[in-house]
Amino acid sequence: MKIGYARVSTKDQTVALQVDALKKARCGKVYTEVMSGARSDRPILAKLLEHLVDLVNDLMARKVGLKSLNDPIEGYWAD
Repeated sequence: MKIGYARVSTKDQTVALQVDALKKARCGKVYTEVMSGARSDRPILAKLLEHLVDLVNDLMARKVGLKSLNDPIEGYWAD
């Protein structure tokens, strides 16, 4: 499943275009937030990152690896 994150800095802005692009990219879950990028306390981003850490830990426990065909990323595998 693809997971997306859309953020704007002010309430005068909208995440609609970002969300639309993420949905067109077939993201099954999209997190949205209205918060300055300069702030380190972005609760929705923190929730997303926590979800991703849990997902990676689950995959590693199952000894699932990662190999990207488009990026120079060598996979990680649980020992």
